[in-house]
Amino acid sequence: MSLYPNLFSLDIRNLILASVVFIGLSVFILIGYRMWVKVREINLLKYEFITIIIHKFRTPLTHIKWSSEELKKATTDEAREAAFQDIQKSNERLIELTDILASMSASDTGSLYYDLKPLRVAAIVQEVYMKFENHFRNKGMKPRFHSDTDAVANLDKKQFAFVLQTLIENAVMYSYHGGQFDISVSQNGNKVLVKTLDNGIGIPKVELPHIFEKFHRSGQAKLANTEGLGIGIYLSKKIIKQHRGKIRGFSEGEGKGATFTITLPKA
Repeated sequence: MSLYPNLFSLDIRNLILASVVFIGLSVFILIGYRMWVKVREINLLKYEFITIIIHKFRTPLTHIKWSSEELKKATTDEAREAAFQDIQKSNERLIELTDILASMSASDTGSLYYDLKPLRVAAIVQEVYMKFENHFRNKGMKPRFHSDTDAVANLDKKQFAFVLQTLIENAVMYSYHGGQFDISVSQNGNKVLVKTLDNGIGIPKVELPHIFEKFHRSGQAKLANTEGLGIGIYLSKKIIKQHRGKIRGFSEGEGKGATFTITLPKA
C-alpha cells in the first residue's frame, strides 16, 4: 500500500492546524491592539480631565487670593463689599466643583441618594431657567421657555435640577453671541418631555454615539476653547436613568446646534 495518501492527509491536517493557529494568533493580536488603543484613549481623556480640573480649581483660588489682597487695601465700604462678593462667588464655585466630583464618584459606586417626590416638572424647569438670565444677557442670547402641561413626575429636585443646569450651561457655553435657546415642557400620553434646543456650534454626527461617555468632549467643544469637564452629560444620563427616564442628544452636525430631549414617566 502506498504511503502517499497518508502523507497527503497529514499535510492537509498540518495545514489546517497551522491556519487555525494563525487565525487565532491574529485575532488575539487584534483584540490586544484594540484594548491597548482603548486604554491609551482613556488615559489621554483622564489626563485632559485632570488638566481641566486643575485649571478649574486654580481660577477661583486665584480670584480669592487677588480679592483678599484687594480687601486688605480697601479704604471704602464699596471696595470692601466688592472684594467680599468676589471671594464669596469664588468660594461657591469651589463648592460647586467639589459637589460635581463627589456626585461622579457616588454615581459610579451606586451610592448617589435619590429622594423622589411627585413634583411639577415645568415649575422646576422654569426655576432653573430663570437662574441663567444674566448668562443669557451677557452673551446676547435670545432664550425662550414654554410649557403646555402641568404634568407631575417623581423627581429628586436637586438631581433633576443638576441635569437641567448642565444642559442650559452647555447651550450657553457652546452658543455663538446672539444665539437662540429654547427649552420646553410637553406631554405625550403618559410621558413628560423636556426639550432643549440651541443653534450653537453643534456636534459632529460621528461623535453623537459618544456624547454620554465619561470625560468625552467633542472636537467642536475643544475648538471652541471651552473648558467643560466632560462629566456633566455623563452624570445626567445616569441621573435620568434613576428616574426611570431617558435622555437623548441630537445634532445635524457642526455649526447646526444641538437638541437634547428628556423623557420621564408621568406620576
